[in-house]
Amino acid sequence: MGGFFRFYSIIRTRLIRFLHVATDKYALADPVNEKKWGFKLTDALKRAKAKKGQLFSGITFYVTSKVPVDKKLLKNVVSAHGGQVSDVCIPIPFKS
Repeated sequence: MGGFFRFYSIIRTRLIRFLHVATDKYALADPVNEKKWGFKLTDALKRAKAKKGQLFSGITFYVTSKVPVDKKLLKNVVSAHGGQVSDVCIPIPFKS
């Protein structure tokens, strides 16, 4: 059995090296939307990385039935990053 794990470890290491891509060389860029929304994608990615998997920590997303998204997938992504998804919307009182 030990031979199998050694073989697996060698293959895994070589596969990781083969699949490794220089992220600086292939960085995401979207100058049109960066200008439109007033942010830099590279800065947003750095902030997300700094939060160490807790990008949505303490944030609740209220999703209505009109949002065209797979709600199960959305809940999995948001909860994996520390947030919550609710399909119960809290009405905001209108002040006149």
